[in-house]
Amino acid sequence: LTGISGSGKSRTVSKILAMYPQLLIHNTKDDPRLPLKQVVWIKVDYPSNRSMGGFCSRFLEQLGALVGEDYKAKFGGGSVDDTITNIGVLALLHFLGVLVVDEVQHEVGKKGKASDALLRHLISLSNELRMPIMFIGTPKATRELRSRLASARRLIGRDFKRYKKGDEDWVLLVSTIWDYQYTSNATETTEPMYDRLYELTQGVPFFLIVLWVLTQRRLILTGQRTGAPEA
Repeated sequence: LTGISGSGKSRTVSKILAMYPQLLIHNTKDDPRLPLKQVVWIKVDYPSNRSMGGFCSRFLEQLGALVGEDYKAKFGGGSVDDTITNIGVLALLHFLGVLVVDEVQHEVGKKGKASDALLRHLISLSNELRMPIMFIGTPKATRELRSRLASARRLIGRDFKRYKKGDEDWVLLVSTIWDYQYTSNATETTEPMYDRLYELTQGVPFFLIVLWVLTQRRLILTGQRTGAPEA
């Protein structure tokens, strides 16, 4: 979430988060795995000194306060790498729904450059746990951070599954995504359409989804009512 300083970003997000219970306690007498304390969301301010240790301490303090545990004392005394690993384990243990990181402009130093270390850890954590992370900051910061996030994604890598042309799973994927058309007049799938999509995406699902989203956006913005294979 990007906005100029003082525009109410943090207050707006805090009000939205407050609509959801931050802690859910699951408890039945018949299940030995319970009680279970599920944390729906956590909002942590980015340290002004860009310290990974400072971020970890804030996270552990907030999580521990929610569930009634002194996680900072138990898991915050080791190296930063060990602490990040422990944070991942605790996030899994409590089924953390979303992590909101505010004041992310602190990641950008005086020279307008962002350090990569903490961001890499956060993006890696998000990918490994399949946990969304929401960043809140000023436009100047997010412009710099976008390039850092792109670099982090490249460093982490992505498992690109590739289907062969005509593969049953590929045809099923295309036919399924085809239902999500937001133009006035829907189009039907045709052989030329399948061929064109495969040519543009080479059978990679990730590329197909990105292409589909961008195509729909283009059609809507330009006022076109239907798509075509050459679109």
